[in-house]
Amino acid sequence: MSYHRVNEVPNVDTSVYRRTIWNTVQSYFGIFHDDFDYERIGIFVTDKQRVFLKRCATRPYEIGVKQERYSYTSLMPVFNASEVVHVMLMMMEARRQACLLYATRAIYKFRLSPF
Repeated sequence: MSYHRVNEVPNVDTSVYRRTIWNTVQSYFGIFHDDFDYERIGIFVTDKQRVFLKRCATRPYEIGVKQERYSYTSLMPVFNASEVVHVMLMMMEARRQACLLYATRAIYKFRLSPF
């Protein structure tokens, strides 16, 4: 997906899709960006993919290897396996950034509070 191609189709701009995935996952943790149009989510992500992303981001322990309803061939049929891995890595990094933002905010509030 970073090489401007999707499943051997060249010259595809995937930056909008990647940003949509990133902001969708961060919205699950209460982080919203003013410069992002959240109506795009319905354009780029299907309902089944949205449920899958939310489950992976908020409850990853519920995702099993042998669950057919969560197979990438049924959820993201346009992508090959490496592109699905890329989407999953983006999802994990967006979750990590959200957690770091909340941790930094908690430390900041603690430092400002009087003892």
